[in-house]
Amino acid sequence: MQEKLQIKPSQLFCSIILVQFGSALLLDVARDAKKDAWITLLLGALVGMVIYCVYIGLFRYYPNVPLTTYVQKIWGTYLGWFVGLLYTVYFIYLASRVLRIFTELLVITSYPNTSILLMGILLILSTSYALMKGINALGRISTICLFFIFLIIFLIILGETFSDLYQFPRLLPVLENGWEPILNTLFPTVITEPFGEIIVFTMLLPFLSKKEKALKYGIFAIAVSGIYLAISSIIHLAILGETLTSTSSFPILASASLINIADFISRIGALIVFGTVILGFFKISIFFYCAVLGASHLFKIEQKNLLILPIGLIILFVSIASARSYIAHIYEGQSIAPYYLHLPFQIILPLLLLLTAIIKNRLSA
Repeated sequence: MQEKLQIKPSQLFCSIILVQFGSALLLDVARDAKKDAWITLLLGALVGMVIYCVYIGLFRYYPNVPLTTYVQKIWGTYLGWFVGLLYTVYFIYLASRVLRIFTELLVITSYPNTSILLMGILLILSTSYALMKGINALGRISTICLFFIFLIIFLIILGETFSDLYQFPRLLPVLENGWEPILNTLFPTVITEPFGEIIVFTMLLPFLSKKEKALKYGIFAIAVSGIYLAISSIIHLAILGETLTSTSSFPILASASLINIADFISRIGALIVFGTVILGFFKISIFFYCAVLGASHLFKIEQKNLLILPIGLIILFVSIASARSYIAHIYEGQSIAPYYLHLPFQIILPLLLLLTAIIKNRLSA
């Protein structure tokens, strides 16, 4: 590959956590499972590890090229090129979804008189600047971003603890409605978002400086993400209860807004918004970069930076045009995309690719 820049295993670890936290931390993606949402997230993490092992299986066959390139080696030039193009479009779509969620967050919480279009333009410009610095810069940014996210999480939990907000009996009884709500929420919603979104790292693994550590650091990152998302779900349920958690647009904001320490420390919503903007910025950057990377390989454009602005404009347009309202956007993400987009691109196609790669390898042995 022509790309000289690399990412370290520790940066891969940070990046995976940030991508999985992303909108999942903001929306509490398993809340449809009610009191058992935390169980759903832990199971989702286990499934996510299995999915990641499929990606690692492909990576071990083709350690030096990204998904959009090795799909042509597996399925031939023409079919492989077309599937690679579909994945590039898919990464654009994922970036646009994340952009819409975080522009809506900013408008709802902090800038009610500002259009989501202006917020989107500002986020696209900031992520475009980061992309022009390359994958190595994104790797360094991931370490800094994760530090601030964990610091903010620590401060929020500390504030909620001193405000005596936790009422853990609200979590009982466990499995009140059996396993059906858990399994219905797990498949396909939680499996595909956030855990299946690590499909994007099939584009970045070739740049790993120590390729033999891809499996260990990836599995560890998924475990950390799953455990904290489960803890976050427990916190929301313990503070807000089942009903408020299910109906709130942003449960993390609703629970943190109740923090009040001696009538002195309160209203820390701005801190939450700052943290979620960090997550949104990084997640958009990763999907954005992989879309640019895929397009540059497919169309044989060596200067990837030439594609940043055009693809950024496409992401911005799709984020605005894909749904008329925030409610419609959430409905699309929970009821349509998981079945018709996420499952095929995150699970079905990678499994077929791995199966074909195994057969071709054995036949050529």
